[in-house]
Amino acid sequence: MKPMCRHCGTRPVNRPRGLCWSDFYTPGVRDLYPLPASKHTRRGPGADLDETADEKPDEPTPAMQGTLDKMRAMAERAERGVSLFHRLDGLRG
Repeated sequence: MKPMCRHCGTRPVNRPRGLCWSDFYTPGVRDLYPLPASKHTRRGPGADLDETADEKPDEPTPAMQGTLDKMRAMAERAERGVSLFHRLDGLRG
């Protein structure tokens, strides 16, 4: 048996947040039922590591994005537990 909509309780769930199609697209209803926090929203692929890292990197790296040098610099930063990104990365050189 399919779960019923958290808002109306009469139609089966077929949208995120445990809502039926009609309630999901009704203005204001979707905002009443926030998405549950997942481990991926807290710290996973695509997470903003600048907010979660304890400190910023000391120096920017002149290496451009996608290069092996840049990947090495980021791996070293990850090992130290600092942010992977510096606002001036790739601008010197």
